Amino acid sequence: MVIESVGLDFGKTALKAVKFRRALSGRESIEYFYQPLPFSFHETAPPEQKAGLLRNFLWKHHLYGKQIVTALPCEDLFTRTLSLPFDNPKTLAEILPHEVENLIPMSLDEVTIGSTILSSSTARTRTAGSSDVLVTAVPKQRMADHLKFLTDADLDPSAINVDGLALFSVTDFLKRESRSMPGDLSVIDIGASRTTLCLIQNGLPRMVRSLPWGAHDLTQALAAQHACSWQEAEHKKRAMEAGELEPWLEPLIRDIRLTLHQFESETKARIRHCWVCGGGAKLRQLPLLLPCRLGLTPAGHREGFDGDAPKAFAVAFGLSMHPKIVGSRWRARHRASTPAADLKQTPETTAEQALATKRDLKLL
Repeated sequence: MVIESVGLDFGKTALKAVKFRRALSGRESIEYFYQPLPFSFHETAPPEQKAGLLRNFLWKHHLYGKQIVTALPCEDLFTRTLSLPFDNPKTLAEILPHEVENLIPMSLDEVTIGSTILSSSTARTRTAGSSDVLVTAVPKQRMADHLKFLTDADLDPSAINVDGLALFSVTDFLKRESRSMPGDLSVIDIGASRTTLCLIQNGLPRMVRSLPWGAHDLTQALAAQHACSWQEAEHKKRAMEAGELEPWLEPLIRDIRLTLHQFESETKARIRHCWVCGGGAKLRQLPLLLPCRLGLTPAGHREGFDGDAPKAFAVAFGLSMHPKIVGSRWRARHRASTPAADLKQTPETTAEQALATKRDLKLL
Protein backbone atom coordinates (compact mmCIF):
# COMPACT_ATOMS: atom_id res chain seq x y z
CA MET A 1 0.00 0.00 0.00
CA VAL A 2 1.41 3.39 -1.06
CA ILE A 3 0.06 6.86 -0.26
CA GLU A 4 1.30 9.86 -2.22
CA SER A 5 0.61 13.53 -1.58
CA VAL A 6 1.76 16.59 -3.49
CA GLY A 7 2.25 20.12 -2.17
CA LEU A 8 1.89 22.77 -4.89
CA ASP A 9 3.33 26.28 -4.46
CA PHE A 10 2.61 28.68 -7.36
CA GLY A 11 4.98 31.49 -6.42
CA LYS A 12 5.91 34.80 -7.97
CA THR A 13 9.04 33.59 -9.76
CA ALA A 14 8.71 29.81 -9.77
CA LEU A 15 6.26 26.94 -9.75
CA LYS A 16 7.31 24.42 -7.11
CA ALA A 17 5.96 21.05 -6.09
CA VAL A 18 6.97 18.41 -3.55
CA LYS A 19 5.78 14.80 -3.81
CA PHE A 20 5.84 12.91 -0.54
CA ARG A 21 5.54 9.13 -0.85
CA ARG A 22 5.32 6.63 1.97
CA ALA A 23 4.70 2.90 1.79
CA LEU A 24 3.02 0.79 4.42
CA SER A 25 6.46 -0.54 5.34
CA GLY A 26 7.36 3.00 6.48
CA ARG A 27 9.82 3.74 3.70
CA GLU A 28 9.62 7.37 2.58
CA SER A 29 10.74 9.20 -0.55
CA ILE A 30 10.56 12.90 -1.40
CA GLU A 31 10.80 14.41 -4.88
CA TYR A 32 11.15 18.08 -5.77
CA PHE A 33 9.92 19.73 -8.99
CA TYR A 34 10.75 23.27 -10.07
CA GLN A 35 9.94 25.50 -13.02
CA PRO A 36 11.08 29.14 -13.15
CA LEU A 37 8.64 31.80 -14.30
CA PRO A 38 9.44 34.87 -16.40
CA PHE A 39 9.67 38.18 -14.61
CA SER A 40 6.25 39.89 -14.22
CA PHE A 41 4.55 36.70 -15.45
CA HIS A 42 1.69 37.03 -12.95
CA GLU A 43 1.01 40.63 -13.96
CA THR A 44 1.09 40.20 -17.74
CA ALA A 45 -0.01 36.62 -18.47
CA PRO A 46 -3.75 36.02 -19.06
CA PRO A 47 -5.52 33.53 -16.77
CA GLU A 48 -5.74 30.85 -19.48
CA GLN A 49 -1.96 30.99 -20.00
CA LYS A 50 -1.34 30.54 -16.26
CA ALA A 51 -3.73 27.59 -16.16
CA GLY A 52 -2.05 26.07 -19.21
CA LEU A 53 1.38 26.40 -17.64
CA LEU A 54 0.20 24.67 -14.46
CA ARG A 55 -1.49 21.92 -16.49
CA ASN A 56 1.68 21.24 -18.48
CA PHE A 57 3.76 21.25 -15.29
CA LEU A 58 1.54 18.62 -13.68
CA TRP A 59 1.48 16.42 -16.79
CA LYS A 60 5.23 16.68 -17.30
CA HIS A 61 6.00 15.41 -13.81
CA HIS A 62 3.13 12.89 -13.64
CA LEU A 63 1.45 14.60 -10.70
CA TYR A 64 -2.15 14.19 -11.83
CA GLY A 65 -3.99 11.50 -9.93
CA LYS A 66 -2.19 12.29 -6.69
CA GLN A 67 -3.71 14.02 -3.66
CA ILE A 68 -2.68 17.63 -4.30
CA VAL A 69 -2.76 20.37 -1.68
CA THR A 70 -2.56 24.07 -2.55
CA ALA A 71 -2.50 27.17 -0.36
CA LEU A 72 -3.76 30.72 -0.14
CA PRO A 73 -1.31 33.35 1.15
CA CYS A 74 -1.87 34.98 4.53
CA GLU A 75 -2.15 38.36 2.84
CA ASP A 76 -5.41 37.28 1.19
CA LEU A 77 -7.01 36.22 4.48
CA PHE A 78 -7.95 37.58 7.88
CA THR A 79 -6.40 35.45 10.63
CA ARG A 80 -6.81 35.73 14.39
CA THR A 81 -6.02 33.49 17.35
CA LEU A 82 -8.83 33.44 19.91
CA SER A 83 -9.07 31.85 23.36
CA LEU A 84 -12.62 30.65 24.00
CA PRO A 85 -14.23 28.89 26.99
CA PHE A 86 -15.41 25.99 24.83
CA ASP A 87 -13.78 22.82 23.56
CA ASN A 88 -16.67 21.30 21.61
CA PRO A 89 -16.12 21.69 17.82
CA LYS A 90 -19.84 22.11 17.14
CA THR A 91 -20.19 24.85 19.75
CA LEU A 92 -17.09 26.60 18.43
CA ALA A 93 -18.49 26.58 14.88
CA GLU A 94 -21.64 28.30 16.13
CA ILE A 95 -19.87 30.89 18.27
CA LEU A 96 -17.01 31.92 15.96
CA PRO A 97 -18.98 34.06 13.47
CA HIS A 98 -20.25 36.18 16.35
CA GLU A 99 -16.73 36.52 17.78
CA VAL A 100 -15.13 37.38 14.44
CA GLU A 101 -17.76 39.81 13.19
CA ASN A 102 -16.16 42.86 14.82
CA LEU A 103 -12.58 41.80 14.02
CA ILE A 104 -12.72 41.94 10.22
CA PRO A 105 -13.42 44.93 7.91
CA MET A 106 -15.90 42.99 5.75
CA SER A 107 -19.46 41.80 6.09
CA LEU A 108 -20.07 38.18 7.02
CA ASP A 109 -21.91 37.82 3.71
CA GLU A 110 -18.61 38.46 1.92
CA VAL A 111 -16.40 35.98 3.77
CA THR A 112 -16.25 32.31 4.66
CA ILE A 113 -15.13 31.62 8.23
CA GLY A 114 -13.12 28.57 9.18
CA SER A 115 -11.25 27.51 12.29
CA THR A 116 -8.36 25.32 13.36
CA ILE A 117 -8.24 24.17 16.96
CA LEU A 118 -4.69 24.66 18.19
CA SER A 119 -5.12 23.22 21.67
CA SER A 120 -7.83 22.44 24.18
CA SER A 121 -7.55 21.91 27.90
CA THR A 122 -9.83 20.74 30.67
CA ALA A 123 -11.37 23.67 32.43
CA ARG A 124 -11.02 24.31 36.09
CA THR A 125 -14.77 23.82 36.41
CA ARG A 126 -16.56 20.60 35.65
CA THR A 127 -18.90 22.00 33.05
CA ALA A 128 -16.71 23.20 30.20
CA GLY A 129 -13.25 23.29 28.68
CA SER A 130 -11.26 25.99 26.89
CA SER A 131 -9.66 26.15 23.47
CA ASP A 132 -7.18 28.23 21.51
CA VAL A 133 -8.52 28.56 17.99
CA LEU A 134 -6.89 29.96 14.86
CA VAL A 135 -9.72 31.61 12.90
CA THR A 136 -9.52 32.32 9.17
CA ALA A 137 -11.92 34.57 7.25
CA VAL A 138 -11.60 34.08 3.50
CA PRO A 139 -13.18 36.56 1.07
CA LYS A 140 -15.58 34.50 -1.03
CA GLN A 141 -14.45 36.15 -4.26
CA ARG A 142 -10.80 35.27 -3.55
CA MET A 143 -11.71 31.64 -2.91
CA ALA A 144 -13.86 31.51 -6.05
CA ASP A 145 -10.99 32.89 -8.16
CA HIS A 146 -8.57 30.34 -6.73
CA LEU A 147 -10.91 27.41 -7.36
CA LYS A 148 -11.67 28.62 -10.90
CA PHE A 149 -7.97 28.83 -11.69
CA LEU A 150 -7.44 25.27 -10.46
CA THR A 151 -10.49 24.04 -12.38
CA ASP A 152 -9.16 25.62 -15.59
CA ALA A 153 -5.98 23.58 -14.99
CA ASP A 154 -8.08 20.38 -14.60
CA LEU A 155 -7.16 20.22 -10.93
CA ASP A 156 -9.42 19.40 -7.98
CA PRO A 157 -7.29 19.84 -4.82
CA SER A 158 -7.70 17.52 -1.88
CA ALA A 159 -7.29 20.48 0.50
CA ILE A 160 -6.51 24.19 0.49
CA ASN A 161 -4.23 25.25 3.33
CA VAL A 162 -2.73 28.56 4.47
CA ASP A 163 0.92 29.10 3.58
CA GLY A 164 1.80 30.12 7.15
CA LEU A 165 0.39 26.89 8.56
CA ALA A 166 2.28 24.94 5.91
CA LEU A 167 5.49 26.34 7.39
CA PHE A 168 4.47 24.95 10.77
CA SER A 169 3.92 21.52 9.19
CA VAL A 170 7.58 21.55 8.12
CA THR A 171 8.82 22.11 11.66
CA ASP A 172 6.42 19.48 13.02
CA PHE A 173 7.72 16.93 10.51
CA LEU A 174 11.33 17.68 11.44
CA LYS A 175 10.45 17.27 15.11
CA ARG A 176 8.93 13.86 14.41
CA GLU A 177 12.14 12.93 12.61
CA SER A 178 14.02 13.24 15.93
CA ARG A 179 15.33 16.72 15.24
CA SER A 180 15.83 19.08 18.18
CA MET A 181 13.34 21.67 16.97
CA PRO A 182 12.76 24.32 19.70
CA GLY A 183 9.23 24.80 21.04
CA ASP A 184 9.33 28.59 20.55
CA LEU A 185 10.32 29.49 17.01
CA SER A 186 9.86 32.23 14.45
CA VAL A 187 9.77 30.75 10.94
CA ILE A 188 10.59 33.42 8.34
CA ASP A 189 9.92 32.46 4.73
CA ILE A 190 11.33 35.11 2.36
CA GLY A 191 9.73 34.91 -1.06
CA ALA A 192 9.99 37.05 -4.16
CA SER A 193 7.17 39.50 -3.37
CA ARG A 194 6.33 38.84 0.29
CA THR A 195 7.66 37.39 3.53
CA THR A 196 5.54 34.94 5.50
CA LEU A 197 5.88 34.55 9.27
CA CYS A 198 4.75 31.66 11.44
CA LEU A 199 5.27 32.24 15.16
CA ILE A 200 5.31 29.03 17.21
CA GLN A 201 4.89 28.86 20.97
CA ASN A 202 4.85 25.65 23.03
CA GLY A 203 5.07 23.66 19.82
CA LEU A 204 1.90 25.18 18.29
CA PRO A 205 1.38 27.94 15.69
CA ARG A 206 0.05 31.04 17.46
CA MET A 207 0.31 33.70 14.76
CA VAL A 208 0.75 33.76 10.98
CA ARG A 209 1.44 36.98 9.11
CA SER A 210 2.37 38.13 5.62
CA LEU A 211 4.68 41.13 5.17
CA PRO A 212 4.70 43.09 1.88
CA TRP A 213 8.46 42.77 1.34
CA GLY A 214 10.31 40.22 -0.76
CA ALA A 215 13.59 39.56 -2.54
CA HIS A 216 12.36 41.53 -5.56
CA ASP A 217 12.30 44.69 -3.43
CA LEU A 218 15.97 44.14 -2.75
CA THR A 219 16.73 43.70 -6.46
CA GLN A 220 14.78 46.84 -7.31
CA ALA A 221 16.69 48.85 -4.71
CA LEU A 222 20.05 47.65 -6.09
CA ALA A 223 18.97 48.45 -9.64
CA ALA A 224 18.13 52.02 -8.58
CA GLN A 225 21.32 52.36 -6.52
CA HIS A 226 23.67 51.23 -9.28
CA ALA A 227 21.59 52.47 -12.25
CA CYS A 228 21.70 49.05 -13.88
CA SER A 229 19.26 46.58 -15.40
CA TRP A 230 17.13 44.17 -13.40
CA GLN A 231 19.25 41.19 -14.47
CA GLU A 232 22.49 42.94 -13.44
CA ALA A 233 21.00 43.88 -10.07
CA GLU A 234 19.89 40.29 -9.52
CA HIS A 235 23.42 39.07 -10.25
CA LYS A 236 24.89 41.64 -7.83
CA LYS A 237 22.44 40.60 -5.12
CA ARG A 238 23.47 36.96 -5.31
CA ALA A 239 27.17 37.86 -5.21
CA MET A 240 26.96 40.18 -2.18
CA GLU A 241 27.08 39.23 1.50
CA ALA A 242 24.06 39.91 3.67
CA GLY A 243 26.03 42.51 5.62
CA GLU A 244 26.47 44.56 2.43
CA LEU A 245 22.72 44.37 1.76
CA GLU A 246 21.78 45.35 5.30
CA PRO A 247 20.73 48.96 4.51
CA TRP A 248 18.05 47.68 2.13
CA LEU A 249 16.95 44.97 4.55
CA GLU A 250 15.86 47.52 7.17
CA PRO A 251 12.16 47.60 6.11
CA LEU A 252 11.93 43.83 6.51
CA ILE A 253 13.76 43.81 9.85
CA ARG A 254 11.52 46.61 11.17
CA ASP A 255 8.28 44.85 10.17
CA ILE A 256 9.40 41.53 11.68
CA ARG A 257 10.41 43.24 14.90
CA LEU A 258 7.01 44.98 15.13
CA THR A 259 5.27 41.63 14.59
CA LEU A 260 7.32 40.02 17.35
CA HIS A 261 6.49 42.89 19.72
CA GLN A 262 2.79 42.53 18.91
CA PHE A 263 2.99 38.81 19.61
CA GLU A 264 4.73 39.38 22.93
CA SER A 265 2.17 41.98 24.03
CA GLU A 266 -0.76 39.69 23.17
CA THR A 267 0.61 36.41 24.55
CA LYS A 268 2.96 37.66 27.31
CA ALA A 269 5.50 35.19 25.92
CA ARG A 270 8.72 35.65 24.01
CA ILE A 271 10.05 33.97 20.90
CA ARG A 272 13.75 33.14 21.28
CA HIS A 273 14.64 31.11 18.17
CA CYS A 274 14.52 31.82 14.45
CA TRP A 275 14.62 29.75 11.29
CA VAL A 276 14.92 31.43 7.86
CA CYS A 277 13.70 29.63 4.72
CA GLY A 278 12.27 30.45 1.30
CA GLY A 279 14.15 31.59 -1.78
CA GLY A 280 15.61 34.53 0.14
CA ALA A 281 17.43 32.12 2.46
CA LYS A 282 19.86 31.46 -0.40
CA LEU A 283 21.36 34.94 0.01
CA ARG A 284 24.77 34.72 1.60
CA GLN A 285 24.72 34.78 5.43
CA LEU A 286 21.13 36.07 5.56
CA PRO A 287 19.92 33.13 7.75
CA LEU A 288 22.46 34.30 10.33
CA LEU A 289 22.10 38.07 9.91
CA LEU A 290 18.34 38.23 10.48
CA PRO A 291 18.35 36.37 13.83
CA CYS A 292 21.26 38.52 14.99
CA ARG A 293 19.44 41.77 14.19
CA LEU A 294 16.23 40.49 15.79
CA GLY A 295 17.95 39.28 18.97
CA LEU A 296 17.05 35.65 18.28
CA THR A 297 19.03 32.43 18.26
CA PRO A 298 19.28 30.84 14.80
CA ALA A 299 18.10 27.24 14.54
CA GLY A 300 21.05 24.87 14.18
CA HIS A 301 21.91 22.96 11.04
CA ARG A 302 20.32 19.78 12.42
CA GLU A 303 17.02 21.60 12.78
CA GLY A 304 16.69 22.58 9.13
CA PHE A 305 16.50 20.84 5.81
CA ASP A 306 19.25 18.48 4.74
CA GLY A 307 21.19 19.07 1.55
CA ASP A 308 18.67 17.16 -0.57
CA ALA A 309 15.72 19.27 0.66
CA PRO A 310 16.25 22.94 -0.28
CA LYS A 311 14.77 25.60 1.97
CA ALA A 312 13.14 27.25 -1.06
CA PHE A 313 10.59 24.39 -1.07
CA ALA A 314 9.46 24.97 2.54
CA VAL A 315 5.85 25.92 1.73
CA ALA A 316 5.40 23.14 -0.84
CA PHE A 317 6.96 20.63 1.54
CA GLY A 318 4.61 21.65 4.34
CA LEU A 319 1.59 21.41 2.03
CA SER A 320 2.50 17.85 1.08
CA MET A 321 2.35 16.94 4.80
CA HIS A 322 -1.27 18.07 5.27
CA PRO A 323 -2.78 16.06 8.18
CA LYS A 324 -5.97 15.44 6.21
CA ILE A 325 -3.87 13.14 4.01
CA VAL A 326 -0.98 11.97 6.16
CA GLY A 327 -1.93 12.63 9.77
CA SER A 328 -4.53 10.01 10.62
CA ARG A 329 -2.76 7.20 8.76
CA TRP A 330 0.89 7.78 9.59
CA ARG A 331 0.83 9.19 13.11
CA ALA A 332 0.73 7.34 16.37
CA ARG A 333 -2.80 7.31 17.77
CA HIS A 334 -1.86 9.00 21.02
CA ARG A 335 -0.57 12.05 19.20
CA ALA A 336 -2.80 14.96 18.22
CA SER A 337 -3.10 15.92 14.60
CA THR A 338 -0.93 18.74 13.25
CA PRO A 339 -2.89 22.02 13.14
CA ALA A 340 -3.72 22.84 9.54
CA ALA A 341 -6.55 24.50 7.65
CA ASP A 342 -8.71 23.17 4.85
CA LEU A 343 -10.35 26.24 3.35
CA LYS A 344 -12.03 24.09 0.72
CA GLN A 345 -14.22 22.48 3.40
CA THR A 346 -14.97 25.71 5.26
CA PRO A 347 -18.73 26.15 5.78
CA GLU A 348 -20.32 29.39 4.66
CA THR A 349 -21.70 31.83 7.20
CA THR A 350 -24.30 34.48 6.41
CA ALA A 351 -25.21 37.62 8.29
CA GLU A 352 -28.61 36.09 9.11
CA GLN A 353 -26.94 33.09 10.73
CA ALA A 354 -24.66 35.35 12.77
CA LEU A 355 -27.67 37.42 13.89
CA ALA A 356 -29.50 34.27 14.95
CA THR A 357 -26.44 33.12 16.89
CA LYS A 358 -26.20 36.47 18.65
CA ARG A 359 -29.90 36.32 19.55
CA ASP A 360 -29.52 32.77 20.91
CA LEU A 361 -26.57 33.89 23.04
CA LYS A 362 -28.62 36.69 24.54
CA LEU A 363 -31.42 34.28 25.40
CA LEU A 364 -28.93 31.88 26.88
